[in-house]
Amino acid sequence: MKSSTITVILLLFFSTFLYPQQSCKVLLKDITEEYLGECKKNLAHGKGTAKGLHTYKGEFKNGYPHGHGVMIYQDGSTYTGQWKKGERNGEGTLVSIVQGKDSIADGIWKNNEYLGKKVVNPYEVIRKTSVQRYIIRKASDDVNKVTITIKNGGNSFPVPRNILSSSGTLNILMGRAVFENITTYPFECEMRYSVPTKFGGSNYDAEFNFKILEKGNWIVEIYH
Repeated sequence: MKSSTITVILLLFFSTFLYPQQSCKVLLKDITEEYLGECKKNLAHGKGTAKGLHTYKGEFKNGYPHGHGVMIYQDGSTYTGQWKKGERNGEGTLVSIVQGKDSIADGIWKNNEYLGKKVVNPYEVIRKTSVQRYIIRKASDDVNKVTITIKNGGNSFPVPRNILSSSGTLNILMGRAVFENITTYPFECEMRYSVPTKFGGSNYDAEFNFKILEKGNWIVEIYH
């Protein structure tokens, strides 16, 4: 009797577990034949695997591949990356076979179309406080140098002398900070200083931390 009761409980448990999988729908054609995974309101939602002409494993939303996932196509091609409502959208890599060789399209996708490689910004502003705007640009490739200027209300303002950097030799020239002999990249810089108000009031604290990822002659302009 006890064994029969356990059997019934197990059957009820597995039937309730399997039921959502059987009734859970995938709305993207060519992967609708079989689905195993998380479900919401009878639609694939969360992590799961869907099979049909192709096979998809990854994240779903409202029945469609949405988020990060891998699609293995019938011809052996694979796409690994971001999806949005069943289409390749965002960063991803498509590997296909063309004339017996791997063809790789790695970069940015939109509505299943490949737009090109991801553009990597050669610099990064890590923190800025009380900074109105800034300009970071590469002037040339002939030397590894970073020149920093600060302007307050349109007028030049002397840079602080206690600038922290990850590499290079600091020289203060005519109120500008010039880092030369930079040997390692990324070049990181941290600046904390006080700036007088435009109307002669009390000073306020400012902070500007940045990182330059590639070699060259860089100009950094900070405006208050």
